[in-house]
Amino acid sequence: MSRVPLRPGQQGAVSASKRGKQWRARTRIGTTDGDPIQVTAVGPTRQSAIDRLQERVGQVRGAASEAAKAPDALKGAATTLGELAEEWWRRYQKRDVAAGTLRAYSTALRRHLFGRFDDLTIATATVGELNRRVQRFEEETGLNSRTLRVVLTHVFDLAVREDLVATNAVKNIEPPPPRRTPPPRALTVQEWARLKIAIKTWGELGASSQRESQTLLDVLVTQAATGTRINETLALRPCDLSLEAEVPTATIAGSIVYEKGLGLRHGKPKTTRSLRTVVLPAFVVPMLRARVALAPTPEAPVFASGRGTWLWANNLRRQWRAIRDDADLSWVTPHHLRKTVLTLVADSFDLDAAAAQAGHRSTRTTAESYVAKPALARDAGAVAALLDAVLGDSGPATTTEP
Repeated sequence: MSRVPLRPGQQGAVSASKRGKQWRARTRIGTTDGDPIQVTAVGPTRQSAIDRLQERVGQVRGAASEAAKAPDALKGAATTLGELAEEWWRRYQKRDVAAGTLRAYSTALRRHLFGRFDDLTIATATVGELNRRVQRFEEETGLNSRTLRVVLTHVFDLAVREDLVATNAVKNIEPPPPRRTPPPRALTVQEWARLKIAIKTWGELGASSQRESQTLLDVLVTQAATGTRINETLALRPCDLSLEAEVPTATIAGSIVYEKGLGLRHGKPKTTRSLRTVVLPAFVVPMLRARVALAPTPEAPVFASGRGTWLWANNLRRQWRAIRDDADLSWVTPHHLRKTVLTLVADSFDLDAAAAQAGHRSTRTTAESYVAKPALARDAGAVAALLDAVLGDSGPATTTEP
C-alpha cells in the first residue's frame, strides 16, 4: 500500500525503534516539491527520542518557512555570495549525502567562505577577484583550499542554474598545486606475519588487555580478508555475514560514522558503489563465526567494545601506532591492508576485479591510489629477453638501406 502524500509542512506518522542502548525516532515532513524531508532523532528512552524528534521537526519547519523567502533573496547581479551560499546549503542538506561530507562542507562554508567571500556580489565575483581571494586564503591560513574550492564551485553552479550568471567563474581560477602523495605501498607476506606477531606480543606483555589486542588483530585480519575500509569493517553485523553458505560472503552495507552530539552510529556506506558483497577466504571464517556467536542480536556489532557498542576507528589506529615501531612497520596504517588486498587482486586478475572488490566507481582510483606498482613489471624479464633477442647484438642481422 502506497503512502498518502503529505501536504507542505504536514508531519507524517512517528515511528520509534531501539538500536542497542539508543532509541531512534523517525518521521517525515511534506514539502512543496513533493519530496518529503526525513527527520530523525535519538535518545536513551523512547519518549526522549520522540521529544527530540519533535524539536527537530520544529527546526525543520522553521527552516522551510525561511526557505520560502529564498527566491526573493536571489536578486540577480546584486545577490551576494553570502546569500547565494546560504541558499545552496539549504538545498544541499536535503540531498542524500554522507555525514562526513556534510561536516566538511559546513566547516568550509562557515569558517572559510563566510568572512572572506560573502561580501562579493554576483557582479563583482569575477575570475580574477575569486582567484586573488583564494590565494590570500591559502597564504594567510596555510590550509589546503581544495574543499573551499569545491564548495565555491557548488555555490556558483547554483547561480548558473538560477540564470544569475552564464558560466561558473570558479572553474576558471588557477588550479591548486598537484597533490604530492607517495605511491601506493602494499605489505609483503613477511611484513604481514610481523604485524600479527607484534599485536599478539603487545597483548601478552600487558601493554593492553588480551581482549583489546585480539580485537585489533581480528579487525585487521578481516580487512586483509576483504579489502574493506576500516569503518566498513567495524560496521559489520551478523546479519551482513553468510558464514554457513557453500561460498561464505560478507555484504558491505554500512560504515561507522561519528555525529556531534550523537556519537558513533551505523551509517550508510561511503558511496553507492560501496554497497557490495565480497567472498570470504577460508582463513577468516572461523574467527567471524566465533564473534557472531557472541553478538546478542543480528544487528549488533561483530567487533564490539567492552560495553557492546560500536568501536571507534581512531582508538584502533592509536593502538596500532603504539605497536608498529617495534615491528619496523612505522609506515603501515590499517588502510595499507586495503591497498595490499587490492594490489593482490589486480596482480592476480585485473583492475576491474580490484575496483569491484574495493567498491570504486572507476579503475582509475584503484590504479592511482591503491595498487602498488612493482619496481619491475611482472613480465619484465621475459620482455627484456625478447628485446635482447630481436634488437640486441646477438639478434638477427640487420641491413642498411641504401
